[in-house]
Amino acid sequence: PVAAHAFAPCLQLDMWALGVCLYLWIFGELPFKGNAPFVVYDAIRKQQLHMPTQLRISNQLRDLLTK
Repeated sequence: PVAAHAFAPCLQLDMWALGVCLYLWIFGELPFKGNAPFVVYDAIRKQQLHMPTQLRISNQLRDLLTK
């Protein structure tokens, strides 16, 4: 989202990026996908976060990933 909106670095964006990294480490895939950067940016802005169901995660972890 930093590049998509030209935001200055801040704690909120760092926490968002940390959430993306956690999602990748847990599920082995990125939370938003697309075949071009602008498609990914659009998905970030418009899509709800979807968590794969094949891996059971705790409510606490689910809460952390969705904040």
